[in-house]
Amino acid sequence: MPRTLKPPASPYTALIRARARREQVRLLDELRREREKADYARTVADRRAEHAKKQRIAKIVARAEAGGYGQRPRTPAEDHVRTKIDESWMDKHAW
Repeated sequence: MPRTLKPPASPYTALIRARARREQVRLLDELRREREKADYARTVADRRAEHAKKQRIAKIVARAEAGGYGQRPRTPAEDHVRTKIDESWMDKHAW
């Protein structure tokens, strides 16, 4: 024989249960909203970190292409002297 729900003991019991259900639904909605906010914040933080990483890499590459990390770009005369020094060093240390 299937069980049936008993009628509430007092008229206030149904009101109390309804209020408790509404409170539970409200809390679950609030929890869901907080989780969505946290997920969005994490996504934004990941995007910002990725962008910052790309900027740092681009900065290093630009400096390297300019003639060395943390140096100003070499002038053509300096570049010529540097090439000559490299060649003479290679001549001395050739195998």
